This record gives sequence, C-alpha cells and structure tokens, in this order.
Amino acid sequence: MQIVIANGNREAAYVISSFQEDKRNHILVINSDPEVADYLTSHLGVSVYVGNPWRMYVLEECNVYDADLFISLSEKDTDNYAACLLAKQAFNVKKCICVVSNPANVDLYKKLGIDSVISSTYLLTQNIKNESGEGALVRSMNLDSENIVMVEATLLSKYRICGRAIKDIGFPSYANIAYIVRQGNFIIPKGNVVLCRHDSLVISCAKENEKDLTRYLTMRAGKKDIQERVLSQIKQTYQNRQQSLQTVKEEEQTSLPSSPENPVVKEPVSSATKEEKNSVSKNVATPKKKRTTNKGGTKPAVDSSSSLSEKPSKQAK
Repeated sequence: MQIVIANGNREAAYVISSFQEDKRNHILVINSDPEVADYLTSHLGVSVYVGNPWRMYVLEECNVYDADLFISLSEKDTDNYAACLLAKQAFNVKKCICVVSNPANVDLYKKLGIDSVISSTYLLTQNIKNESGEGALVRSMNLDSENIVMVEATLLSKYRICGRAIKDIGFPSYANIAYIVRQGNFIIPKGNVVLCRHDSLVISCAKENEKDLTRYLTMRAGKKDIQERVLSQIKQTYQNRQQSLQTVKEEEQTSLPSSPENPVVKEPVSSATKEEKNSVSKNVATPKKKRTTNKGGTKPAVDSSSSLSEKPSKQAK
C-alpha cells in the first residue's frame, strides 16, 4: 500500500513508525520544515522530500498519483484541507485524512469532500461524553465512508424497552439492531427476543438520526410501560411453559410403540402353569358339617361311611 504523509512533527514520526511495521507499505514523506526532515531521516531511516504539500509541483515530483492513503498533519487547518483536496482531485488519491485543530471544521471539511477529518479536541469531547452519565451506556462509532453510525447501548432496568420483546417496543424504522450481546453470548435480534437488563445492543443508523436513537434508547419507563412489561413477561413465561409441556408430551409419545412393526408381545401362559393352578384349587379342604340334634328328640342321621368303618372292628372282638 502506498502511503503519503505530509508535514507534522512528533505525530508524523509516530505515524511513520506505525506504518513501517508492515513491510508491504511504501511510505512517501513530505515536510516543509528542513529540521524535522533531518530528524525523520536520521531516526526512522526514511527519505523526506522538503516542500509544501499543498503545492502542485511538490506532489507531482513525489509521484503521489493513485496513492492509497494521503495523511496531512500540518498545524493550520486550511493547509491540511488544501493538500487533501489537491491530492484527491488532481492526483486521484483513494483516501485522504485531514487533521484539524478547530472541531467546528470536522463536519465542514467532510461536506467539502475530505474522506476523514480528525480533531483531537472533538475526539476528547466525545470520550468525555461517553464516560459520563448516560453517555457511558450509549457509545457510537462513525463510519465515514457511508455516513453510517454504529451505536452500542447497554440497557438498564429503568429504560422503557427493558424487559419487553423486540416486537412490542415499537423500534424506530430509521435504525436496525445488528446483534445483541448477553453475558458474553451472541443473540440474533428476532421479534420474540425479550430485552434484559445489561444487554448490549449494537445498532446501525444514519448520522443524522443518532441523537433521536439515543433519546429513544434511554427513555425512562412510566407506570403504563411497567404494566406492559409485567404482562409481556407473564405472556412469555406462559408460552415457555406451554412449549416445555409440548416437548414433554412429544417425548412420551416417541417412547411408546407407535407403529405395528414393534407390537407389544405378551408371553403365552404354558399348560404346566394351568395344571398347577387346578391342582392347587383341588387340594383346598372343604369344611366339615357339624352334628346337630333336633328339638323333637329324634336322633341325627348317622353317616354311612362312619358305620361301615365301625363294623369290622366289632367282628374282630
């Protein structure tokens, strides 16, 4: 990759050393200060062209045609803008990065055609806002090439959208949830997903809608919102319960034989067991009848079996 670094003092040395780590990079250095040029040559071992980078002949002699990246680090904002604009329009440089000291020039130079404009004061202000108050929970990253902002929001229980399903929160149409991070796990943002406390939402939107999106995400929950949240949680719990019961029923059905190919085979009762049952029933003793006397004085009937058994005994005597 061909990289052109124009002007700058210590920051130029740091940028050059960082790009030198990749041996595939071809670095061209232009600096209007001869002392800085000597320092860069002696300490970093790069050849430096001494001249003003906003001059047409300087860029032409350095052969910056079709360079991949042009970085201008001059102290004056106007010099950086002129150098980047010349490199982009006259020498067909693919991407130009301009450093400015006035944060008001960030949006202005972007509108005028500079690919990326960096302001240390602007970045410091954004970091302070991100680390204070609600800004610590809603952070944004600007994608300059397509004017798109990626917003990362961490939900709190006091927010209106917390504890409700995505399909029920009325999410704005100008933004899109890319993904959700919950306790280190990646979650695809489907409609039935319930947003929980400490969830991190990564959302994409246009730069002009960033403030509206931040205001929507940090909106506090009212009484009506709390009631809807409770109802949504009850509904979700009921649905989860029904799904679990359905899965239990399906598992029970799959465990039973459902096809005639696997019928339940009953063991046949053998003839030996039948005979054993009959013999047991025959050996059961029947109770003897008691001898009773009639009230009229008649003798009871004599058992013939007993009388026959007594006769041989008398004859023997």
